[in-house]
Amino acid sequence: MTEQLFQFIWQYKLFDIAAIQHTVQGESITILSVGILNTDEGPDFTNAKIKIGNTIWAGDVELHIHASDWIKHQHQTQDNYQKIILHVV
Repeated sequence: MTEQLFQFIWQYKLFDIAAIQHTVQGESITILSVGILNTDEGPDFTNAKIKIGNTIWAGDVELHIHASDWIKHQHQTQDNYQKIILHVV
């Protein structure tokens, strides 16, 4: 799978949203809005909304094929990745 295919699947919700029930820490999660595809530099999707536990978060979503791509792409050092609310792998 390529990241572009992953973005297409996320953008058009071609996955079972109800199957995403918990974060890796075990907290309940609900995808309220997948956000808007960003074709410029920065996170893959902007203006997303998710609910984790009882808190609704609004911000950006980054998609990767491998969790290690976050570090490989050095997102932790880039200012435009500071509003990430969800990293989908």
